[in-house]
Amino acid sequence: MLVWLAWILVGSSLFMVTFYMNVYRNMPVEEELAESELEEEPPVSILMPAYNEENVVERAIESALSVDYDNLSVVFVDDGSTDKTLEKARKYSGREEIKIIEHSQNQGKGKALNTALENAESEYTIVQDADSEIEGDVIRKGVNKLNADKDTGAVMTSIRPLEAETFVQKMQIIEYTLTNFYRNLMSHIKILDMAPGAYSMYRTSHIKELGGFDEENLTEDLELAWRIKKDGKSIEMAFHESAKTEFPRTFKALYGQRVRWARGFISNAYEKREMFFNDDYGWFGKFQLPSQLILPIFSVIGFWMIAAGLWEGLRAVLIDIWATGFSLPGFGELDLYRTALNFPAVIYVPLIAGVSFSALELKVAYSESDTKFRDALPLLIYFGTFFMVKGIFWMAAILKELGRSEEVWS
Repeated sequence: MLVWLAWILVGSSLFMVTFYMNVYRNMPVEEELAESELEEEPPVSILMPAYNEENVVERAIESALSVDYDNLSVVFVDDGSTDKTLEKARKYSGREEIKIIEHSQNQGKGKALNTALENAESEYTIVQDADSEIEGDVIRKGVNKLNADKDTGAVMTSIRPLEAETFVQKMQIIEYTLTNFYRNLMSHIKILDMAPGAYSMYRTSHIKELGGFDEENLTEDLELAWRIKKDGKSIEMAFHESAKTEFPRTFKALYGQRVRWARGFISNAYEKREMFFNDDYGWFGKFQLPSQLILPIFSVIGFWMIAAGLWEGLRAVLIDIWATGFSLPGFGELDLYRTALNFPAVIYVPLIAGVSFSALELKVAYSESDTKFRDALPLLIYFGTFFMVKGIFWMAAILKELGRSEEVWS
């Protein structure tokens, strides 16, 4: 049974890699609209919610106020921070292009965003997290894409790290390099369904018509993106522009972030289940949503397959060791090659196939992005363990959803 599951997993992975590599091969060269083609700069507002971001909030505000775009304003909402976030933000209160709003109590990110949205009177709106920075020509590229097609409902960019000091952060660079690459491919075939909080641009009137942000949702950015898709709009990606955000520094922080994201997906998938396998939403409903539903299932199955295979292999090793009577001379008689073969194909097949597919994907992704490969060890660990780690995240999220565990904005 496990061997069949292994081959199903490998076959599905091979199909997805082949599908997206075919999209990549047939993708036209993207001709970014030049800055000079933007005849005028329509008003743009940056919505910046913050909760206990005292270490990074000044950098975020500085980046927003320093970006090369004249007709820009910032609406900053402190959502009841208990540290010095508000105090540091108030240093900029003398600037006419920024409005600072305070929530006396923490009400959640969705509420903070809606408060900011109510105070935005611009044609376009950007959501920028208070632990993120923007730079370069990112705003003009977003305006150009929204102006170019009335059916574009949102524009996102590549996501890169503010810093990569810890081992966990370096592993995330590898992950995001792949993620940015695949999101760009999804954008070209109109199935991209993410507009992350680090940076996303919208038409202000459109998100107000959609009812703003869901104040009860764990992942309000994903929920809004799916409403945009449900409304018949596409989400585009300015692949060569980027927003930098603070990656979790420790495994504990990464665990908390990813479990929250996974729970948000589960909740949104249930609430919008009528969109799955629905021809009314084109390939987004028929392909993208079902494939995303399969991913957590495969992650959990893959985790248990590898765990079961490891147990079987280790059990065989322990039996051999037991047979030696735990004598030191006996250990020298062990045939390590034969012992290694005791690990069943259920381990070797998914791991070898997964590493091979990931290596191919990563090679192409690095060649297309501006990211430079630096550290070999995080790459090896990523290939060897991250699939299992994702399975842990998904299992924890499923258990928390079944137990209705409460999650708060942190």
